[in-house]
Amino acid sequence: AIEIGTLRVNTMPTLGAFSAPWKHLYTGINNINFGLKVIKEKSFPNVATIEGELSFLRAWYYLLTVETWGTGAHFATEPTTSVLTDGNQASIDTFYTLILSDIDRAIVTLPVTSPEKGRITIPAAKALKARILLSLAGYDEGTIAKSGIQSRAQLYAEAKALCDDVIQNSQHQLLDNFESIFDTYNQG
Repeated sequence: AIEIGTLRVNTMPTLGAFSAPWKHLYTGINNINFGLKVIKEKSFPNVATIEGELSFLRAWYYLLTVETWGTGAHFATEPTTSVLTDGNQASIDTFYTLILSDIDRAIVTLPVTSPEKGRITIPAAKALKARILLSLAGYDEGTIAKSGIQSRAQLYAEAKALCDDVIQNSQHQLLDNFESIFDTYNQG
């Protein structure tokens, strides 16, 4: 075993703290990939909303994945039906290109509001896109450019514009008391 201080790196993949998130994220991504494939082949009611929700979720899951494992993450846009033993590593910009494409699709296909609590809407997608852009801003200019964005300044400007839009043009607002976020009786 290779030891770094007291850390045994050959046992890291078997630790639940690493393997459980990997398993859950990739199960979700595979299910989303399946949904996005089937939605193009079959007829569904509210197809645009479903596609928007799936695109939002894949963008979010891949953001968590690439920010956790970087280029060590597995990249796939096609669903699998059997166990994979080989990973498909991709560059950071490959992940962000898909993430940005997915969140842009979500923004144009989701509804502005929903009568059901917890459904994904355009304001949620815009807020997630702002977070994605700020995450991408932490990379070098080459990675940013390969992801389809001209500059870091453009990332910041677009993230600010998205946040301003959500704050000014949606029914969402910040809570007066920050602690209210954690109140279990404060639903919605």
